[in-house]
Amino acid sequence: SSDLSRARTKRGRARETMVHANARGAMHEAVVRAVHGFKGGMAAAAAAGRDAAARAAKGLARDEDVMSVKEVVAYLNMVMFPRQSEEDVFCARPGFVMMYDLTPLKRAAPTTKKPPASKFEGDNGRVKVDRGPSASASGASTDGGDRSAAPAPSGAVTAPRATATSGATISPHMEKLELALQETMDSALLAEEAQSKLEALLAKEQKLQSELAATKVPQVKLDFSDMPSFELDAEAREYKGDPDDRREILAHRKRIEKESDRLAVAKEKWIAGRRKEAKQAAKVQANATRNVKLSALRGEIAQAKKAVQQTFSVATSHAKKLERLRSRATAAQQHEAELASRKREAEAYRAQQQQERAAKKSKIQLEREAQKLQDAERKLKEAEQRAKVRAEAARYPMDDNELVAYDAAQAKEQNRDPWPAVANGTAWKPSVVDVSQMQICEFFSTFGRILTPSVDEFGVEYLNTILDDSDLTKLSKLYVSLLRVAVTTTTYGIEALVKTWSDALEFSGTFPEIMKQFAKEKSRVGQIDAVTLSTINALTEKRIGMFTPEEHTRVLDWLCGECFEAPEVNKEVNRRVKALEDLSKEKESDKAIENAFEKEYKKLAPQLRDANALVKNASDELIQKVQAHEALITLPQSDVEVPTELQSDVRAFLEARSLLKETEAKKNEIAAQAAKRRRQFQEERIRSNCLGQDRNGTKYYWNLSYSSGALLAIHVDGTWSKLTTEQQLREWSKSLNTKGIREHRLHKNVAEIRAELVAAFRQAELEAMNAFPKSSQRTKVERWNEIAARETLSMEGAKRIIQLLMADVVNYEVSAPDGTMSGWRIWGRELEKTTELTEMIRYLMQIEEAMVEMCDLPRDVTAKDANGSAINASNERLMASHEWWELIIPSDEKKAGKRLWRTNQERAIWQEAMSTSDTYARIAYGAAMLESYSRPLFEFLENIKKRAKRESSRFADYTSYDDGYDSYGQRT
Repeated sequence: SSDLSRARTKRGRARETMVHANARGAMHEAVVRAVHGFKGGMAAAAAAGRDAAARAAKGLARDEDVMSVKEVVAYLNMVMFPRQSEEDVFCARPGFVMMYDLTPLKRAAPTTKKPPASKFEGDNGRVKVDRGPSASASGASTDGGDRSAAPAPSGAVTAPRATATSGATISPHMEKLELALQETMDSALLAEEAQSKLEALLAKEQKLQSELAATKVPQVKLDFSDMPSFELDAEAREYKGDPDDRREILAHRKRIEKESDRLAVAKEKWIAGRRKEAKQAAKVQANATRNVKLSALRGEIAQAKKAVQQTFSVATSHAKKLERLRSRATAAQQHEAELASRKREAEAYRAQQQQERAAKKSKIQLEREAQKLQDAERKLKEAEQRAKVRAEAARYPMDDNELVAYDAAQAKEQNRDPWPAVANGTAWKPSVVDVSQMQICEFFSTFGRILTPSVDEFGVEYLNTILDDSDLTKLSKLYVSLLRVAVTTTTYGIEALVKTWSDALEFSGTFPEIMKQFAKEKSRVGQIDAVTLSTINALTEKRIGMFTPEEHTRVLDWLCGECFEAPEVNKEVNRRVKALEDLSKEKESDKAIENAFEKEYKKLAPQLRDANALVKNASDELIQKVQAHEALITLPQSDVEVPTELQSDVRAFLEARSLLKETEAKKNEIAAQAAKRRRQFQEERIRSNCLGQDRNGTKYYWNLSYSSGALLAIHVDGTWSKLTTEQQLREWSKSLNTKGIREHRLHKNVAEIRAELVAAFRQAELEAMNAFPKSSQRTKVERWNEIAARETLSMEGAKRIIQLLMADVVNYEVSAPDGTMSGWRIWGRELEKTTELTEMIRYLMQIEEAMVEMCDLPRDVTAKDANGSAINASNERLMASHEWWELIIPSDEKKAGKRLWRTNQERAIWQEAMSTSDTYARIAYGAAMLESYSRPLFEFLENIKKRAKRESSRFADYTSYDDGYDSYGQRT
């Protein structure tokens, strides 16, 4: 079955090829018949030929592609003689005239010399055609012109030319073309003969069949002897049912009638079949001779069809071969014509280039001469300008005061106004409190991070906010951090007291009492002004929460000044001085890098300008190309092949963008490094950063006291002014004369931070617009004093210290005031709830009593006056007037381990000071003293406890070791 299918497929393909060849042949014939004898141009002839081909294809009822105009022109160039002019008619070549039985036409003699004639003779010897100059297509064009100057149309067959350029290319193809054309014509004649023979046989067959159809059949007598019976028998007609069932009887009758009708129809059909068979037999008998002839004729027709198929197959193969050779010849002619055209174009282009180069050379020569004159004039002017600039540069920058006088003289000489005065901005008259607050903020902004506890930078606004804090939650942090450093400046002779102060400052609420004691120590050496001392001494009559903002500012300013004498601050200053020196060296290195970049940037200025223009003015098409290239680069190399060579415009765009990015990155890197250096200088500064001075000696500060919303100016006469808007900053910058030494440096420093200045001005303006009205609790004096009198910090601090002491006492199993150990729990809860000063004193006395029970008794040197005051008695004996804390200043000598007080007199003074206290601050400080004094005691007890634990553990180890042996000393 597969072999049969392949054979059928092959026969179908051969049949389809034959049909296609027949259709193309019909269209070729229609074109030749339509154009042979046509008079007109090639375009009109091609149109007529295409219409004829379309009609031929339509007549065949085939869906073949109709020949295009281009194909028709190519075919006409092959089958028609070339014309000498438009007046000549189209004349088919002799082979096609004979093939299609056309009327021979007389054509005009060619003007060119005829090539020698050649003779071709068919293989069968029956066809012999003269193939002289008309046997092949001429080199002339269809309109009579010379075709060597233009490429031939597709499909044209060209003959050899007498010229030296085309003969070498076309001659090898002409002989093959002539042979292929002769073969095609011969095979076409054979196919035509086979087709004619087939048509004659078919006509003869048709005539014979007509004779057979016209033959009369003689009358035939039919034989019905063998006809079967078509009648019903009596048994089938007999009714055997119920005679009384009328319905059944009627149904029986209908069956009999139906069966009778069927038998009658069957009889008629049998008789008709017998009559047909008789007629056919008679007809065969009458046409026996003709049938024999028809059978023989059909055999001949089959052989003729086979011959037609074979001849048409050969003709088709020859036609295809001719088409291939014709295409090659046409391509060769086109290539030759193209080479000749290119040669002529190249020669013309070279001539034009020579002319242009000559003209350009003369133009360049003229331009060079003109440019030399211009360069000479320009160099002369530049030399004069450089000399003038050098003279000016040698003068600038000059001293600002000298510059004012020089500018005034120049203005008078040049008849212009002198340089304007420096814009001052908005006048501002700060008070003493404002200046003190700025100094406080500046101190904490500079050294706040080295204090304990550390304090972050803050401005005057924040300071004013916490000065209105009645419970001193935030303000106490400033006091404690300053006191921790300031007290270290009075260590000579009172090291133990300073240590007690430092220990007490670990607890909140003790700093008011410590500050009074520290101020008195400073007054003895004259290191505190009278106003500040009186402000601090007022704490004996009022609470520190009742201080006004001015009083707080005065005290904080004094403490900041005392901190400058502290070793810790001096050490930090020395460190920062060294760090600033290192930063200055690094800044010089950065400056060298910046200068080198500026020189390189000036050299690259033209390239950067062109690159910027190229990137900015890039078309959408170019941007899409660049994006497509970048998308290819991002894909994996295994997915797509990235082209190694880019288009020139894409490469130029990428290089320009890369140059701009690299330059911008370098600028940003230098700017970031400069900003980093400024931050480092700001972090390591030891005083307020002055931006510079103007010609009048005015000093300018920004971010002073951590307030960046204004550029402050301090004039030489002590007055102040400030710039708070961008407009004021712009006018002030214009008024600076950068030819002066000081103003040049000032302008440069401000230019470096100009963006930050403008942003700070805008932020300050926005905050001022959106700020809510400030309210202060100080307007309600009674309520304020009531809150301040509570001394919340001191009270909580005292409770905290007493609780810590209670934990230490409980740890060593000392009984509570009620005589039990469990009483400490109730005692602690009651302490937490109490808010009364007298109760707090009672708890402090009880915890001190419990601690005294744990240690050795102090030396008995008690002395009291008639009123029972140990303080007055001590002052009488010393013939002085000391505070209570001065009478019990701890000695710098090491105290005995198991002793809280050295003498009963110290204990009595402390108890009297605590019992007569009217402030929580003193109670908190007294508890802190007790905690500081008890540290050696608890350390001594802890050491004893550790030794006892070591001895007991050593005995236990010995016991376990002895248990490992029996009575004989053997290990068990």
